[in-house]
Amino acid sequence: MKFVPAFIIIALFGVYVPTAKAETVVRTGEAISIADDQRVEGNFYALGSTVSLSGAVAGDVVAAAGTVSINAPIEHDVLVLGGTVGVNATVTEDVRIIGGDVTIADHVAGSVFVVGGRVSILSTATIEGDVLLVAGEAVIEGVVKGDVLGVAERVRVDGAIGALDMKVVGLTLGDRAIVTGDVAYTSQTDIVRAPGAQVAGTITKSDLVTTESTSSPYRGAAMAFLVSLFASLSIYLVLKRPLSLYARQATDNIAREGFIGFGLLVAVPVAIMILMVSVLGLFLGLSLLAIFLMMLVLALPLMNVIAGTLIGRTFQNTHEVNTLLITLGALAVQMMLFVPVIGPILLFILFLVTIGGVATGIYRLLKSQ
Repeated sequence: MKFVPAFIIIALFGVYVPTAKAETVVRTGEAISIADDQRVEGNFYALGSTVSLSGAVAGDVVAAAGTVSINAPIEHDVLVLGGTVGVNATVTEDVRIIGGDVTIADHVAGSVFVVGGRVSILSTATIEGDVLLVAGEAVIEGVVKGDVLGVAERVRVDGAIGALDMKVVGLTLGDRAIVTGDVAYTSQTDIVRAPGAQVAGTITKSDLVTTESTSSPYRGAAMAFLVSLFASLSIYLVLKRPLSLYARQATDNIAREGFIGFGLLVAVPVAIMILMVSVLGLFLGLSLLAIFLMMLVLALPLMNVIAGTLIGRTFQNTHEVNTLLITLGALAVQMMLFVPVIGPILLFILFLVTIGGVATGIYRLLKSQ
């Protein structure tokens, strides 16, 4: 069986984020919208509660929001993190979505990569490339000219697709299903095939192994990669210039920042414990603890930025931070987890440099006030 875990596919092919251009428009706020009489000539980045695009975008769309609605043509890629996501207009290239409820209702000239709770590809949709799914429930009623791959609990096909290769709990081919290739699935239950369903190739079932899957480490790593990547990109979109300055300063003197980070990890917990044993120092100790924990949490997505900056300085001789380098940095951080001995050591050093850089940045900020 040719099944490839969807998490690995997404990690390899579904995470490219375009480099920001001079024409890039960045919007943040509660409700973000582009009216139907407006047009964005470059890339469009948005971070808010709701994002609604009724005007065309000539570049890429990168959005993170509770609700994202795309109702006008997008001439390049779409990358979205949202609770409810609707793609109701033409997308010229690929669509990549992490969401709770995802709906594709129009033409996508590239491939579709979705990690979602419920994924619906409506009858009005046509996807020229492949569909890669990691979903709870998926319903495909439109046309998929490529293959349907991935992992899901329940999948129902009621449209025309190329081939299907999935790991599922339940698979149904409805009366309007047309499969021009093979159907290969891994499940404990048999496929449900309606009388009108057409399959040009063969149907192959592989029994689901009940023991722990060997792909689970890759699955966890891929999900951690995607979450950390979106966290890093969100920080980048909001704090682009300060983040670039931070990354440059932290990587200019790695040894110094690493030493500062190590000192903080040792000294701050001791200081917190000393302060909290006295009534007068309790409030100060709690405040210091909150700041310290915030720095530790912030360091996780910033590690991707530092790693990407080091990659850029090594291979491109550039100090600039961009979305491509952040993506490569996030990928490098996750790859270190699979390298015995040296990988964890490098991650710890990178963490120390990141913490040290944050502390130095805060110190310089306070000094300049």
